Amino acid sequence: MAEADIPKKRKITEEIDALRVYINELLSKVYDRLKLSVPQYTSNWSTTYPFSPTAKRQEKAKEALKKAKEDLKKVEEQRAETSRQHVNLIVDTVHNILDG
Repeated sequence: MAEADIPKKRKITEEIDALRVYINELLSKVYDRLKLSVPQYTSNWSTTYPFSPTAKRQEKAKEALKKAKEDLKKVEEQRAETSRQHVNLIVDTVHNILDG
Protein backbone atom coordinates (compact mmCIF):
# COMPACT_ATOMS: atom_id res chain seq x y z
CA MET A 1 0.00 0.00 0.00
CA ALA A 2 1.33 3.39 -0.96
CA GLU A 3 -0.65 5.08 1.81
CA ALA A 4 1.58 6.58 4.54
CA ASP A 5 -1.10 7.12 7.19
CA ILE A 6 -0.91 4.09 9.55
CA PRO A 7 -4.47 4.31 10.93
CA LYS A 8 -5.80 4.61 7.39
CA LYS A 9 -3.75 1.56 6.32
CA ARG A 10 -5.15 -0.38 9.29
CA LYS A 11 -8.72 0.59 8.36
CA ILE A 12 -8.18 -0.47 4.74
CA THR A 13 -6.72 -3.79 5.89
CA GLU A 14 -9.71 -4.36 8.19
CA GLU A 15 -12.11 -3.60 5.35
CA ILE A 16 -10.29 -6.06 3.08
CA ASP A 17 -10.47 -8.71 5.79
CA ALA A 18 -14.19 -8.04 6.26
CA LEU A 19 -14.61 -8.48 2.51
CA ARG A 20 -12.79 -11.85 2.73
CA VAL A 21 -15.14 -12.99 5.52
CA TYR A 22 -18.16 -11.87 3.50
CA ILE A 23 -16.92 -13.73 0.41
CA ASN A 24 -16.40 -16.87 2.50
CA GLU A 25 -19.95 -16.60 3.85
CA LEU A 26 -21.35 -16.28 0.33
CA LEU A 27 -19.32 -19.20 -0.94
CA SER A 28 -20.49 -21.26 2.01
CA LYS A 29 -24.09 -20.50 1.03
CA VAL A 30 -23.33 -21.58 -2.54
CA TYR A 31 -22.05 -24.88 -1.14
CA ASP A 32 -25.14 -25.30 1.06
CA ARG A 33 -27.53 -24.73 -1.83
CA LEU A 34 -25.77 -26.33 -4.76
CA LYS A 35 -23.37 -28.75 -3.04
CA LEU A 36 -20.53 -27.50 -5.24
CA SER A 37 -16.91 -27.60 -4.16
CA VAL A 38 -16.12 -23.98 -3.32
CA PRO A 39 -12.98 -22.40 -1.89
CA GLN A 40 -12.62 -20.59 1.39
CA TYR A 41 -10.03 -17.84 1.71
CA THR A 42 -7.64 -17.67 4.63
CA SER A 43 -6.39 -14.43 6.19
CA ASN A 44 -3.52 -14.28 3.67
CA TRP A 45 -5.94 -14.96 0.78
CA SER A 46 -4.70 -18.46 0.07
CA THR A 47 -7.43 -20.94 -0.70
CA THR A 48 -8.61 -24.03 1.08
CA TYR A 49 -11.44 -26.35 0.08
CA PRO A 50 -13.20 -27.36 3.31
CA PHE A 51 -16.40 -28.23 1.46
CA SER A 52 -14.85 -30.56 -1.10
CA PRO A 53 -15.60 -34.31 -0.96
CA THR A 54 -11.95 -34.99 -0.10
CA ALA A 55 -12.06 -32.56 2.83
CA LYS A 56 -15.29 -34.13 4.06
CA ARG A 57 -13.71 -37.62 3.93
CA GLN A 58 -10.66 -36.33 5.81
CA GLU A 59 -12.91 -34.76 8.44
CA LYS A 60 -14.85 -38.02 8.85
CA ALA A 61 -11.58 -39.96 9.13
CA LYS A 62 -10.33 -37.57 11.83
CA GLU A 63 -13.59 -37.96 13.74
CA ALA A 64 -13.38 -41.76 13.44
CA LEU A 65 -9.78 -41.72 14.69
CA LYS A 66 -10.75 -39.50 17.62
CA LYS A 67 -13.62 -41.86 18.53
CA ALA A 68 -11.34 -44.89 18.25
CA LYS A 69 -8.82 -43.25 20.59
CA GLU A 70 -11.59 -42.47 23.09
CA ASP A 71 -12.86 -46.05 22.88
CA LEU A 72 -9.33 -47.40 23.39
CA LYS A 73 -8.90 -45.18 26.44
CA LYS A 74 -12.18 -46.50 27.90
CA VAL A 75 -11.08 -50.11 27.31
CA GLU A 76 -7.72 -49.43 28.96
CA GLU A 77 -9.47 -47.85 31.96
CA GLN A 78 -11.80 -50.86 32.23
CA ARG A 79 -8.84 -53.25 32.10
CA ALA A 80 -7.04 -51.27 34.79
CA GLU A 81 -10.14 -51.39 36.99
CA THR A 82 -10.51 -55.13 36.41
CA SER A 83 -6.85 -55.64 37.34
CA ARG A 84 -7.34 -53.64 40.55
CA GLN A 85 -10.36 -55.76 41.42
CA HIS A 86 -8.39 -58.97 40.83
CA VAL A 87 -5.53 -57.75 43.02
CA ASN A 88 -7.99 -56.80 45.77
CA LEU A 89 -9.63 -60.22 45.51
CA ILE A 90 -6.26 -61.96 45.81
CA VAL A 91 -5.29 -59.81 48.80
CA ASP A 92 -8.63 -60.54 50.49
CA THR A 93 -8.21 -64.26 49.84
CA VAL A 94 -4.69 -64.25 51.32
CA HIS A 95 -5.95 -62.33 54.38
CA ASN A 96 -8.79 -64.84 54.84
CA ILE A 97 -6.38 -67.78 54.60
CA LEU A 98 -3.98 -66.20 57.10
CA ASP A 99 -6.80 -65.24 59.47
CA GLY A 100 -8.62 -68.52 59.00
